[in-house]
Amino acid sequence: MTIRVFQTEGRSRAPTRAELDAAQRRVADLLPSVLPLGPDLTDAARAVERAQPHVLDELLDTLFVWPGPSVADEREKVRIYVALQAVVEALDRGWTPPRSFRGYATYVRVHLPPPPVEEPPEPEELHVM
Repeated sequence: MTIRVFQTEGRSRAPTRAELDAAQRRVADLLPSVLPLGPDLTDAARAVERAQPHVLDELLDTLFVWPGPSVADEREKVRIYVALQAVVEALDRGWTPPRSFRGYATYVRVHLPPPPVEEPPEPEELHVM
């Protein structure tokens, strides 16, 4: 999903190795001010300067705020967020918005309500003949 955001408008190019390394260093440098991450512990991550904060805020909500089943434990969710933040940082370096793009000078988070939690369907009985 993250890559599609960059492909919808403007021009994208693959990040260089140097841009990937720089993104990883930047995210690693931010970690002391962001951690701990977890349910009700996302304010610090939202407060740091980030590329494409709307994408990363939705990721934080998905991982730590919105209810629902998850296949990842809390430590794994932190690793997922950190890895995807580095990806977003690197992709942002290679994205050029279209000339008609009129972005906001500052980002203001709009709180989105969580999607409805649906119970998984009951497995159907198997009849072996």
